[in-house]
Amino acid sequence: MVVLGLIALLSSAQNPQPRSAILPALTLAAGVLTRGVLAAFLPFAVYCLHRQRGWRHAAVLLGLSLAALLPWSLRNTWLNGRPSFVETSAGYNMFVGYHPQGDGGFVAGIASIPLRFIDDGERDRWSMDQALQFIRSDPSLVPQRALNRLVLLAGLEDRELVYFYSNGYFGPIPQPWLALAYMGLVLPWLVVAGAAPFGLAAAWEAAGRQRLGALLIVSLVASTLIGYLLILADARFHLPLVAPLACFAAAAWTTPRAKWRALSPWARRFAWATLALLVILWSADIARQAPELIRVMSPGGHRLALSY
Repeated sequence: MVVLGLIALLSSAQNPQPRSAILPALTLAAGVLTRGVLAAFLPFAVYCLHRQRGWRHAAVLLGLSLAALLPWSLRNTWLNGRPSFVETSAGYNMFVGYHPQGDGGFVAGIASIPLRFIDDGERDRWSMDQALQFIRSDPSLVPQRALNRLVLLAGLEDRELVYFYSNGYFGPIPQPWLALAYMGLVLPWLVVAGAAPFGLAAAWEAAGRQRLGALLIVSLVASTLIGYLLILADARFHLPLVAPLACFAAAAWTTPRAKWRALSPWARRFAWATLALLVILWSADIARQAPELIRVMSPGGHRLALSY
């Protein structure tokens, strides 16, 4: 939904007909109904379309996307007896994200506590009350967890191997094959995310469609950070960013050196600074996981039975 919505937005920005904004509106609304955090991207999308095509396109995008979201929001409001959005999991996510025994990410043992409430609304109210109590008792949790979540969000999505292998799904895998399987799983994200800032910098200095594409991706990343850093984050939450960033990573690898040298100093500094930040975040994530990864990679790692 994210990829199709971005393509439709780019197409609408080149089309003089306001009805061209119907497809991106419905596609992005479907994405929000899938995971509500995408709603934070809608204002950016409306602004970008207004900047390129004027208020008619922007009005169609905003009006239709809100109209598509309204029925489910009204349904949740009716069931919960209070104003609700398309999701009723904000309290649950905050409970997990601010629990004193957590780290700002998804912890299975903590996440199972509120599940004793069958009713979604009751669970959300109880979880929100608990989360606010955690924050009031220790306000420093907010900046600490936000920093932890930044590491988690940019980190390595390796749960597929760590969880399933440690629970014996694949049986024992000898070294170096296990390490090679792990590298094959995590390296693509490092290559894509590490190269994308350079492609974004080059696109930003270009004209027309390329610059708009860069603006949309930067907006998508910013809205993703807004949506997750204050509530709950996990490495799997960056997956919707992979395909859009891969386009700019491919552009970075295929851009001639002469064209790269012609970019402004600001663009080059942005790319290198972003890469440096990512390396710091990845290093922190690897250090966080190192004790567990060493156990998994050691003989008998397939019998550890680690939790999800």
